[in-house]
Amino acid sequence: MKDITDLFEKYRESTRSIWNQFIFPLEDKEDWKYDSNIEQFQVVEDKLLEIMVLNQIDPGKKYKDPQDDFLPNLRGEAVFGPKGCAGLWAIREGNNWNWNNVHFEPNTEIALRYISFFDWSMFHLKDNRFYRFRVIECPGHEKLVGGDLLLEPLGVRLFYDENA
Repeated sequence: MKDITDLFEKYRESTRSIWNQFIFPLEDKEDWKYDSNIEQFQVVEDKLLEIMVLNQIDPGKKYKDPQDDFLPNLRGEAVFGPKGCAGLWAIREGNNWNWNNVHFEPNTEIALRYISFFDWSMFHLKDNRFYRFRVIECPGHEKLVGGDLLLEPLGVRLFYDENA
């Protein structure tokens, strides 16, 4: 596996800067067109991910299975401090997400796949405050599997797994 954390941090900063400096100021926030800007910016973020991260690793490779909302080759790894690691976890229930605090003891095994950056509101300036991951496996915490986990960037390393 190849550590791609530095590539991701540049990608994170670029999407935040483009949104905050050039897209967010465009429209009156009450205007119906603003929702369209958010949807169109997702296309821009996807293209930046392809250019700034994925093409730097393995140019031309197709990464995302249309049936998944995560990228199987992009693995997250929590960085554990002496007291472990904390995050927020939720599983979708209809159109709702019920977010809960979760704590992992040091060296907890947890398999994570990258979904996206996450901020609590899409209608404000972007901070890309969290990485959003799908929990694939977590022995001892089986109820978390299939849910999404938010981790702060300083508590994450990202890796490219060429065998996924």
